[in-house]
Amino acid sequence: MTRKPWPKRAPAGPAGVVSRADWHKLLELATTVAGDADRGAMEGPDPELRLATLSNRINVASTAVFAKTAGAATDDAARGFVRITRAFARRETPPNLRREMAAMVLDGAAFLETQLHRMATEEFERAHRGRPEVYG
Repeated sequence: MTRKPWPKRAPAGPAGVVSRADWHKLLELATTVAGDADRGAMEGPDPELRLATLSNRINVASTAVFAKTAGAATDDAARGFVRITRAFARRETPPNLRREMAAMVLDGAAFLETQLHRMATEEFERAHRGRPEVYG
């Protein structure tokens, strides 16, 4: 009995950042890495691993979740955050420049986190409109 050969497909690439939950995790990671850079604590295996992970995740991030729900202005802000964070997370970026860019990454992450929270709140209210038992 012979086995069927493996399918001739390309290996799966990294999972994209497409949902609100994915974005929340990405923003949390970006905040941690930017905080490391701001403190000048980028030496050692943990900060380097977080930076490499951020670099990989930001390269597959899609801003479609913001375009669909939050509107064009927030989508543009998310696209700007992606571009800034890509430059911040590049291996070639000098540490002193990365330290100066940390504030932009932190501010962008804080803004987008607020927008994610607003989007979730609006979705909850829309889903439970007219149901007084939900609000007590």
